[in-house]
Amino acid sequence: MPILVGVRGLIARLAVGAFGLFVLAGCAAFPGRQLPVVAYDQLASDEPRPSIDYDVKFFTALQPDPSGVYFFNREIVNVFGRSRAFSTFAVGTGTARYHLTLMLRDETDLALGALGGFLSAVTAGLIPARVTDTLTLQIDVRDGRRVIRHYAYKDAGRTWIGLFLIVLAPTHWPPAVARGIVDNMLLNFLHDLQRDRILAAPSIDTGGAGGSG
Repeated sequence: MPILVGVRGLIARLAVGAFGLFVLAGCAAFPGRQLPVVAYDQLASDEPRPSIDYDVKFFTALQPDPSGVYFFNREIVNVFGRSRAFSTFAVGTGTARYHLTLMLRDETDLALGALGGFLSAVTAGLIPARVTDTLTLQIDVRDGRRVIRHYAYKDAGRTWIGLFLIVLAPTHWPPAVARGIVDNMLLNFLHDLQRDRILAAPSIDTGGAGGSG
């Protein structure tokens, strides 16, 4: 009977300890800041604005990831709409004069992440685990079938998982940080597109209706 009580007490202490570890552990993400931070007020919104349509691609490593297309397109609509860079924009394939192909690739450092996760596990979270996601954005700008300019941008996000990081979660929540990185990549593209002036003033365009600036 004393042995049974002792086992029950040990299980109870382990359960309390596990719950405490769960409560104290957290994850916090940080942008790599490999690109300049572009603000919306750095973009011109009073110039003649072209009408465009676009298609969206998302890859995890080298594999197409349809689930990521929804996330990526949501950020595209948000940034394009808020920036007022285009008179109209919509998902489509060539109904507007100008067409954008936007491809985002997310690559995770799996080996380093696995090693960090192992060290974090054996130290009960005292040594935090780090996972690095490298994001690459490539955009082709087409006039009809002709590619008139190719743009490429790369940035990264680092997520740490460990004890006490929960205190940083409200301001470094990984999904919010990921959205910020993607939005800034898109803003860098819009800034460069306006700087290069490769799109002419909009002509009469009966292309697909979509989000408008």
